Amino acid sequence: MPQTPEGGGISLESSGSETEYRFPVTLAIPQNVSANVTISFELNTHENFRWQDQADPGYQKGTFDATPVSYEPVMRFGANSFQMSTTIGQ
Repeated sequence: MPQTPEGGGISLESSGSETEYRFPVTLAIPQNVSANVTISFELNTHENFRWQDQADPGYQKGTFDATPVSYEPVMRFGANSFQMSTTIGQ
C-alpha cells in the first residue's frame, strides 16, 4: 500500500489493528469557564481512496487491482479535509 499521507496538520497513524487520525491542537482553557464546552471534529472522507484504473491483463475496470508485487496508482489516500468547532453550553 502507499505511504500514509500527512499534511494540513493531520496524520493517519496505524499500529497493529488500530488506525487513528492525529492532529496537534493547543487548547487554552480560561480558569473562569463555568459551562460545559463541546469540541466537535468533523472529518471529510468522501472518496478518500481513489486510484487510476490500468488496462493490465487480468485487471478489472472500477476495481482496485493489486498483485503481490504491484498495484494500480493511488491518486488519493486519506481524509480530504477536516473542521473543528467548539460550543459553550449554559
